Amino acid sequence: MSSIVGAAEVYSNDGTSLDVGGRMEFRGDFGGADDGTKIDGTMKNKSRARLSIKGTTQISDNLTGFGKYEAEHGVPDSAGKENKSDF
Repeated sequence: MSSIVGAAEVYSNDGTSLDVGGRMEFRGDFGGADDGTKIDGTMKNKSRARLSIKGTTQISDNLTGFGKYEAEHGVPDSAGKENKSDF
């Protein structure tokens, strides 16, 4: 299951804007562990959350500056170990 949050413009004034967005994914592995062994009676937690911040500013008539930051955070599994992303 994935919940997508589209980017929302949280600031816009005189050629400068800031957008914030992200998503949360509640994921599980019903097939087994990464090495192919089966997991009996449970599922491996692979949930994660992402945050995205994007901004632009008009520096001059012919020049625009922009930047983007993205972060991803894994959710601890039932054993208390943090999920490591493949990205």
